[in-house]
Amino acid sequence: GPVRLVPFFGAWALRREAVQFAIVLDTVYLRIDDLSRTWCARLGTGPFVYRRTGAEVTLHGYHGVPAELVTRDVERFQALVAEAYGAACRSR
Repeated sequence: GPVRLVPFFGAWALRREAVQFAIVLDTVYLRIDDLSRTWCARLGTGPFVYRRTGAEVTLHGYHGVPAELVTRDVERFQALVAEAYGAACRSR
């Protein structure tokens, strides 16, 4: 099915067939799991972090993608998006 961009707690989420696989703010955060975690260390970015009632909350299941990869290496970004969708499907 098609990928939809939907509102998500003041940000945006990417979903396909009711499966959320990305959070979009000023950074794109893709869903990861143990099978897809290896690319995180190579990118040098961190997990999704937000503040809730004054405390910092880290979602280790979503990992940031550098903006230059999103805008300059579309093929690699598409491959990571496919991995993120797979991770989200496996985590259901």
